[in-house]
Amino acid sequence: MSKEVAVLATVAAGGVVALQAPANNVLSKYLGSFGAAVASFSVGLIVIVVVTFAFAGGIQSDGAAPAWYYWILGGIGGVVIVTVSLIAVRELGAGGVTAATIAGQLALSVVIDRM
Repeated sequence: MSKEVAVLATVAAGGVVALQAPANNVLSKYLGSFGAAVASFSVGLIVIVVVTFAFAGGIQSDGAAPAWYYWILGGIGGVVIVTVSLIAVRELGAGGVTAATIAGQLALSVVIDRM
């Protein structure tokens, strides 16, 4: 993938993220906050499994596995961002949630890059 395509894909994904919190907020009115998060992850799981096997040739491994905490951190990170954003969007709106999320990402990214 070229850098130009990567930037465009990332911008498009950012637009989808802006839609995700309000959509999950609507779901939360019917399912509760954690129920909406479960619905979001369930649909996401189904989609990524289909994409993985239909377009990427399935799960591929070189036999090595990363440390256990990478598995935990990835999963917890997804739960935190989805759940907090669907709750916070009620007070901050989609723009506020996006701005606050980006601020947090930038701040921690600087710390991670320095480590």
